[in-house]
Amino acid sequence: MGLRSIEDIENQVEDEILRNAEERYRDENDREYVLVLKAKDLIMADMAEGLLNDNDIEVIKKSDSAKGIFGVSMFPPALYVPAEDFERAFDILSGCGFFDETENEIESDVDENK
Repeated sequence: MGLRSIEDIENQVEDEILRNAEERYRDENDREYVLVLKAKDLIMADMAEGLLNDNDIEVIKKSDSAKGIFGVSMFPPALYVPAEDFERAFDILSGCGFFDETENEIESDVDENK
């Protein structure tokens, strides 16, 4: 077996974690996880994850594992929830402003008001 890059090892570990998290529930209720949020940064992801957990919604957070090595994430964290909880999770996050206007829409509103 040849040498593997750190990125390959990290990707394998992330895939195993996601697969194991899915398998924990597959025996009981065959859950499918779906993407509910791609956060702008880790703080936003942590806030959303906490909010969903407080509402008894299981969350799997997948993020760029290179952040732990280099201190900077190249890709935004993504939150996955069981498919049957997607609508409720989306409503909770929407109600707390996680899906507000994009920065471009806000900038165009500011320009129009000048």
